[in-house]
Amino acid sequence: MMEKKLTRRQISALETKESIYKAAIDLINEKGFENVKIEDITLAANTAKGSFYSYFKSKKDLLYHTFDKFDKTYLNAYESVKGIFTFEERILTFIEKAYMQIDHIGKKIPWALYHNSMLDEDPLLLRND
Repeated sequence: MMEKKLTRRQISALETKESIYKAAIDLINEKGFENVKIEDITLAANTAKGSFYSYFKSKKDLLYHTFDKFDKTYLNAYESVKGIFTFEERILTFIEKAYMQIDHIGKKIPWALYHNSMLDEDPLLLRND
């Protein structure tokens, strides 16, 4: 099956989404999730606030987009080690490749994902008494 070729507009939309995502990740890694406003993200991405909402419902939705990136990271790492003969070399290479890519995305992102998923939980379950 042939892959559909993207139009210039579609390519531009993907570039805008990636620009917003990259700006957000850089700011979150620098300041922490709670300290970044959508206005900060759009200013850093040099785009309108409405553009943010064209691609993401919220900052939290932006974090969920990271799951897709992690999935692609693991798939790419897996594909790159398929031809390695020994299990030990294969697993070590997989971990190294995956870790390098996740390090590039940002180490604070998984923490923000976990922390914000807890915000959806029942507050009584989060008490420390």
